[in-house]
Amino acid sequence: MAKSLTETRQKRADQLRDEILHDTMEQLDDCRQTILSLSDQTRIDGALDTIEFYAKQLPVLTRADEMADWSSRAIADIRLELAIAEFGWGSVETEAIYEAEKRAVRSLYNDDAGSC
Repeated sequence: MAKSLTETRQKRADQLRDEILHDTMEQLDDCRQTILSLSDQTRIDGALDTIEFYAKQLPVLTRADEMADWSSRAIADIRLELAIAEFGWGSVETEAIYEAEKRAVRSLYNDDAGSC
């Protein structure tokens, strides 16, 4: 019975990992489309490179907790790169997005720390 429970938990963890990966890859694709649709294409290389990095790295992660961590960081990094591509480095808009994403990632760890 314990083995069955362990197997069930592992299957659920694998399903969760796959769901997170699928959702994140969809978000990466949406961001890629947004980046490619920008009228000013001069600052998009960093954003596209960031997407490509995470698109290659995320599928090799095997644990759901790793996938959740990396996925949240991926989205935060890409949103920042998108802001840089759209508004330029150091703009008010980019700084606001940077601060918001930094708070969002930090809150994940604060929530985790509080639940232990």
